[in-house]
Amino acid sequence: MSKKKIGIIGCGHISDTHIKSWNKTKNSEVVGLFDIDENLLLAKAKKYGIKNTYTSLDNLIEACDVLDVCTPPQTHFTICMQVINAGKDLLIEKPLVTDVNEWEKLKEAINQKEVKVGLCHNLKFNLSVQNAKKKIEQGDIGQLLRINRYFLTHPDADRMLRGNSHWSHKLPGGRWYETMPHELYITHFFAGWSELDNVTALSTSNATEGAPADEVCFTLSNNNVISNYHYSSNSKQNKRYIEFIGTKGILTLDVLSDMMLVDKVVDSKKKRALGIFGIDALKKVAQIIPDRIRYYNQKLKGISPHTRIITQFDEYLDGKADSPTPMEEIDFVVKYCDIVGNEIDRKIKK
Repeated sequence: MSKKKIGIIGCGHISDTHIKSWNKTKNSEVVGLFDIDENLLLAKAKKYGIKNTYTSLDNLIEACDVLDVCTPPQTHFTICMQVINAGKDLLIEKPLVTDVNEWEKLKEAINQKEVKVGLCHNLKFNLSVQNAKKKIEQGDIGQLLRINRYFLTHPDADRMLRGNSHWSHKLPGGRWYETMPHELYITHFFAGWSELDNVTALSTSNATEGAPADEVCFTLSNNNVISNYHYSSNSKQNKRYIEFIGTKGILTLDVLSDMMLVDKVVDSKKKRALGIFGIDALKKVAQIIPDRIRYYNQKLKGISPHTRIITQFDEYLDGKADSPTPMEEIDFVVKYCDIVGNEIDRKIKK
């Protein structure tokens, strides 16, 4: 069986990860690149030994079976509609669009043309997230009650917050809109469909152009789980944590290290004398070694979360796997990105 021909649209920062991931699939190969910046286009083609470069999007679409959109989200609607109308399958980097109405039009076209679409909701494919999903489904921490997500960053550590030229600065909610899909699809993955309860946004004297609301919290909930999220551009610790709190324990994920730790220590007077934090710390030390072995084993093989999601999407195209991003998940993410992003702007009267 001949391999599917993949065309990459956009040769910026994230395209490297996509090209490397497609190169690890069994049934597809990258055969062409497109970018409006010819110097960037030629440099990327040379780096990966890709012979065919295009400055005409129509020509790339015609030459390929599947298109992978790696451009800023402000361009996605027009590009995706062009690909869909050509009857080609496509993978798209998040955020998908900047307006929920654009997604409704795309969805209608997808159904009419019967093409397959995937979103790069790559955090779902972190080893720690996959492990957490398994443990929660097995009942290891009892019934899931709450999800807490902390996105703590600073311009010193976050390239998207520096200067005034990054494309995320023009999105609803600024830099936070770029990362918000991660928070929302994780909510859907673990808790199912939820509704927005509130949004709090502060614009302090430290606010930057990229994040005019430098402190943001929002909460979603359903009948079983409360999900709470905190964005800060004032934290020099530069940490990304997710907590899953259940009736019998807590799972803590360090997203940047792709590490998961379990806390199932139950309080008692004897344990208080020894120090609950100390007991918990000793138990966590024993978890770190096998966790890091799994992590570095994948790292040495060059396998990333993008590799895992693109591999599943490749198999989905061949009818051998489920979609890595079901339509309900996409609906959920687009809806609440639109609502929360615009509410952040409204709160600070941007």
